[in-house]
Amino acid sequence: MGKSMQNNYMQMALQLAEKGRYLVSPNPLVGCVIEKNDKIIGMGWHKGVGYPHAEIEALNQAGRQAQNANVYVNLEPCCHFGRTPPCVDALIKAQVKSVHIPFIDPNPLVNGQGVAKLKQAGIKVYFGEEAKKAYQLNEFFLHYISNKKPFVIAKWAMTLDGKIATQKGDSKWITNIAARKHSHKLRQSVDAILVGVNTVIKDNPKLTPHLLDSAEIMRQPLRIVLDPHGKTPIGSNILQLMPEKTLIVTTLNATKNWCNEVKNIGATIWQMKIDLNCLLQRLGEKEISSILVEGGTQTLSSFFQAKLVNKVYSYIAPKIIGDNAAYAPLSGFNINKISQSLKLNIRQTKKLGDDLLAISYPSWGN
Repeated sequence: MGKSMQNNYMQMALQLAEKGRYLVSPNPLVGCVIEKNDKIIGMGWHKGVGYPHAEIEALNQAGRQAQNANVYVNLEPCCHFGRTPPCVDALIKAQVKSVHIPFIDPNPLVNGQGVAKLKQAGIKVYFGEEAKKAYQLNEFFLHYISNKKPFVIAKWAMTLDGKIATQKGDSKWITNIAARKHSHKLRQSVDAILVGVNTVIKDNPKLTPHLLDSAEIMRQPLRIVLDPHGKTPIGSNILQLMPEKTLIVTTLNATKNWCNEVKNIGATIWQMKIDLNCLLQRLGEKEISSILVEGGTQTLSSFFQAKLVNKVYSYIAPKIIGDNAAYAPLSGFNINKISQSLKLNIRQTKKLGDDLLAISYPSWGN
């Protein structure tokens, strides 16, 4: 079989995997295609935590025809018992001829062990097809499983001269409805959305994907507020709407009465020293694999200063405020030379009506 056809089957596996975008976290997005004699005999994708894995879905569809067939899956098949049995055992039992994967799964519970077991059973294993696309598809999972901390996305909407609000704090609306709807799709793609308490006080946001049609809303992410002194208003949207989806991270400076009010509403409070590294580690322990940091300036800057940002979404509107006192997305870096500035790799740009979206990755000197 030609390399182009093999890539086509892997591309199909990636497309299937994408269907689980809002459903599978903290698990990876996985799709599987089984081909025999240039004919697809089985397809599957992981539909959610606790559901059969993509390989099992595809094997069930293929049935006995899976013997001597070729399997294309965008992540190394698991070889351990978790919420579901190992997929490697099912592939061996089905007597497939070959398994194609883009790369080794860095999950310590897998990490080449699935490949070794397949080879021991006489099944050929091929690597590398659509590896770059496969890695990007599962960038949340791959970062989380390797670092035990969530993948962090920084997001802001700004004018062409780099302002996110006027000097009086007005920011509604910098971008158009198309850009805002796109950002709401981004919201539901992550496990949690994080802002500082000043954003809650000034804007009273819902931090939900409410601009999407009801049929498009697949889940509501956790809302996290960094609030060192316990100033989140009890009547704010973030506490009054779905308080069970709200986490307030505060310190011992918060009053006992305020803490009790927040808890009685149904929200969760973590009282701790607000160290971002420690916070991400604790969130990782709670299986939060991705966070969208929406700001404002102080919160966004703190994540950049701690070098914790993995990806940036910048929504840019063709407007100019032209005021030195207006707010920028980032500040306080004390950079004196252009050569000291943080470099980002822009991977994608997209027009959203008259607005522009730039998606980039900080290099952090790597």
